[in-house]
Amino acid sequence: MTGNTRGQAYAHVGLLTYAREFANAASAVCEHGLGPGRYVVVAYLYGHAIELALKSILRKNGVTDESLKRIGHNLSRCLKDKGLFLENKFLDETLQEIVRGLNPTYGKKDLEYHPGLLVADPGFIRSMKEPVDILISKLDRHYRWRP
Repeated sequence: MTGNTRGQAYAHVGLLTYAREFANAASAVCEHGLGPGRYVVVAYLYGHAIELALKSILRKNGVTDESLKRIGHNLSRCLKDKGLFLENKFLDETLQEIVRGLNPTYGKKDLEYHPGLLVADPGFIRSMKEPVDILISKLDRHYRWRP
């Protein structure tokens, strides 16, 4: 296997690694206290963690990088497209509700350029940590190489 082919074979692991780092960054911001300005940051970081985790499922199952780019930041589309794959079992109803609640703001990149209405709900922001961490942990165990 050439270096490039090998890298493509494990691209899903790279996406999951970035997902974990974004989730860790969101948790670190939360530990310093959530004020109104930080809701946007935490929502974006968890949203990006979810996007990367869902895209890791798609990439693992043969979806090309070009197709992932066409999906963009649409979390609902990521959620819909991954439905055909084994990893679908790792997405509980709580995480699906988070995606439905976050996507209208995250998918349009409002968290990057203009704070949306979603970020005013601290309970919603705090509710993201555990389901995102669980998804990433389950995918991490699932992706581990087994002899």
